Amino acid sequence: MRSTTIELAKKLAKRLRSDLAEAGIEITHSFALELIAHQHGVRDWNELSARSSHGPGRTQTVDVVTQPMTVGELRGLLEGVPDHAEVHATHPDSPLPSATASMLPATGGHVRHDSRQDVDQFVLLSEFGTGRYQAPAEATFEVERFSEEAADAEQLFAAVSAATEHLRGGAAYRAGRDDAAGRITWTWTSDSTPLAPILDAARKAFSDLHPWGWRVIEDPAPLAVNPPYGRILRHLAR
Repeated sequence: MRSTTIELAKKLAKRLRSDLAEAGIEITHSFALELIAHQHGVRDWNELSARSSHGPGRTQTVDVVTQPMTVGELRGLLEGVPDHAEVHATHPDSPLPSATASMLPATGGHVRHDSRQDVDQFVLLSEFGTGRYQAPAEATFEVERFSEEAADAEQLFAAVSAATEHLRGGAAYRAGRDDAAGRITWTWTSDSTPLAPILDAARKAFSDLHPWGWRVIEDPAPLAVNPPYGRILRHLAR
């Protein structure tokens, strides 16, 4: 599809509607928009609008309106379904209308109360399918302050971050400072980028700076991470 701005597409729809009116064919503006979308090889106007806002170097804005299913509607759909039938849940890979969906086994459910809307909700739980998965490698470098007269935390944070930046490659990176607890933590996660050189660079930056009142925690406590599906685990073919 050629790059087309929303403004241009709307002008084309207006011209199409006008030309058809002169030929004695009356259509609505919304139908003209759908026809323009079809001319650009997409399913509908919503998809054309979403794609047109996603040019190189630009963020994508997609308006999504979702109406949850009710328990009564679910009961109606289950009428006549045998008891031994498995339940699976799907989730879209993106909010675009043309996005594919991943399927996950449903493993349970529970009722929760939404206090903001004052309504009960049934939450269907799902989990990764049966199989073998590989978690990416993770490396953590953590330091702690042991003296009230310790060197400036901001300088230490900047030095280690700068020393490791060029080595990160495709590794996911997160860093945090807990000034109250006197800790700074850097964590890298990757299934392709070697992490040992990053850790070596972090240790060297700390050693070169030699910040008074700080020390390296050799065995940092594991971080509690609950990453989104598709990002942290990779399915391995048997």
